[in-house]
Amino acid sequence: MQHKNLNIVLGPPGTGKTTKLLNLVEQHLNEGIRPEHIGYLAFTRKAADEAAERAFAKFNYTREDLPYFRTIHSLCFQQLNLKRSDVMTKTHYQELGEMLGLEVDGGVDMGEGQVFGMRTGDKLFFLENMARVKQKDLKEIYNEYNDDDVNWFELERLSRALVSYKEKRKIIDYTDMLMKCLKVATFPKLRILFVDEAQDLSAIQWNIINEVGKETEVVYIAGDDDQAIYRWAGADVNQFIKLEGKSTVLNKSYRVPSSIWDLATKLSLRISSRIKKEFKPTEETGEVRWYMDPEDVDISQGTWYLLARNGYMLNQLENICIKNGYPFTIVGRRSPLSSEALQAIRFWTRLSKGESIVGSGIKLIYKYMVTRCPRGINPEGYYTISDFNLKPGIWHERLNKIDTKRREYYIMLLKRGENLDQDPRIKISTIHGVKGGEADNVMLLTDIAPRTYREMHSLPDDEIRVFYVAVTRAKKSLHIVQPNTNMYFEL
Repeated sequence: MQHKNLNIVLGPPGTGKTTKLLNLVEQHLNEGIRPEHIGYLAFTRKAADEAAERAFAKFNYTREDLPYFRTIHSLCFQQLNLKRSDVMTKTHYQELGEMLGLEVDGGVDMGEGQVFGMRTGDKLFFLENMARVKQKDLKEIYNEYNDDDVNWFELERLSRALVSYKEKRKIIDYTDMLMKCLKVATFPKLRILFVDEAQDLSAIQWNIINEVGKETEVVYIAGDDDQAIYRWAGADVNQFIKLEGKSTVLNKSYRVPSSIWDLATKLSLRISSRIKKEFKPTEETGEVRWYMDPEDVDISQGTWYLLARNGYMLNQLENICIKNGYPFTIVGRRSPLSSEALQAIRFWTRLSKGESIVGSGIKLIYKYMVTRCPRGINPEGYYTISDFNLKPGIWHERLNKIDTKRREYYIMLLKRGENLDQDPRIKISTIHGVKGGEADNVMLLTDIAPRTYREMHSLPDDEIRVFYVAVTRAKKSLHIVQPNTNMYFEL
């Protein structure tokens, strides 16, 4: 990007990048810049929403006051005056897949950080989209990804069919939205532009940023090339690295303690193509420990991320939590602690103690009992146990339709005295799934999938960046599990 007043904000892990950007927003507001003349664009909805919510609280503004605090896709959607019905959904992909005789789930799991792990139809859609995102020839993309599951003739056929399908139904997909926006949209006249997470932008998104920033007085581009982990999905980190402007490094981390910082620094120095920068750790020492088996890590207390490079490894971490009765959720999936069964247990416990509960709770209890639910229960009314032919008792004796595995897990949770009314203190995830997050403690598996292992040797920087992100999520302690196979990332 070329701009006469370009400011680059480099934000290593935990250095307060969003806070810095919002302080700059405040500075310009105090200079008399109207809020609707400030744009704040981010790569992910999470980052855009976080910035917007913090801005609303900090400046006492509403969404209407800050109309250009959004993702790049959201900006294009807004400028094109689109409706939800104008854009392809998961159902559309599944329908077209069925027409072509392909198995399609209808989406790409960005949390996996790989193309594999999807159905063949999803891979075809992904590669077709990457050709447009990266602005490359379809055959070049096919050769670049070199996936044994993908046949060139099927990919070419799908590409043609997708064009016809969208034309017939008068809809576009999200990449079309960006391309159309570049061609026909009138971008807002902004005076100040902020771009967050810029290391993750694709070539076409950089083009949009160039157009939006053309007439602005000041542009701030913020990110960290060491945390660029979406090249596989079209991100062009080299455009970020090559930016020319006034650079500011946020050089004090409020998250990473010294022992973890030391390991992270050694990792970053292994990246061959990066912006040289230094930052200081917190005043805390923290700890880095090594283990032979994940079951040896004591996760009985505190908040945790349990991280693996590839999604299939998460089952092992889940089983550890279930066996020991630890409250957990798997990022991107429904938490077992938010299940109806657990809510039924809570209702039964109150009912069994003689308390009155709402009618919808009564119906939920009967859902997990062999006894048929009586008719005429008002979902909004209140009832006690005396209103029914029920006797007080232990929930796992009465709610006998809860399956054995889940029942045993809940018993362990309750015996341990875990607080089930709070968000689970343990999050299980791929590394990609927790980018931007943090936890007091992190357990990290070093094994990687065969394909990841092969790709690591052709694109080592990518994998170093992924594990750099992993280790810098920890605020207090990092627990590294030695590999169980001969395919692993060496920390």
